[in-house]
Amino acid sequence: MPENAKLQYLLMCDAVGMSPEHKPTFYGLFSVIRSPKFPCVHPAMVIAWGIRARQPCKLSLQLLSPKGDVVHDFDTIPIEAQKECIVGGQHSLTQVEFPGPGEYKFKLIVDGEVLGDVPVLLTEIKTGSSDESES
Repeated sequence: MPENAKLQYLLMCDAVGMSPEHKPTFYGLFSVIRSPKFPCVHPAMVIAWGIRARQPCKLSLQLLSPKGDVVHDFDTIPIEAQKECIVGGQHSLTQVEFPGPGEYKFKLIVDGEVLGDVPVLLTEIKTGSSDESES
């Protein structure tokens, strides 16, 4: 774990709101996406994170496949901490493609080291077939 940053939270949700006091509110927390077919494109999601940083650092996000391969690298964000502070942020993602079913992970990386991850399970919706028995 990086010594200059510690994970406070890492969540997947539909949206994040901010109070006048700068407290985040998370809407629509989820960890499962169901799809009738693959590849599956999820229209919108937010990966919200909070870290305790001690000095300037670079934060990035990766999506890993169930086999651990990098499916997508998202933008790197510079964190300009000059002294110890809690920094919160979010990656608003649109049209994220998941090639197949299984457990994927969004991995939060600070200065090249993994700070934490959040899993998302992709499952296939089974549709009824015409040869089902009737009673």
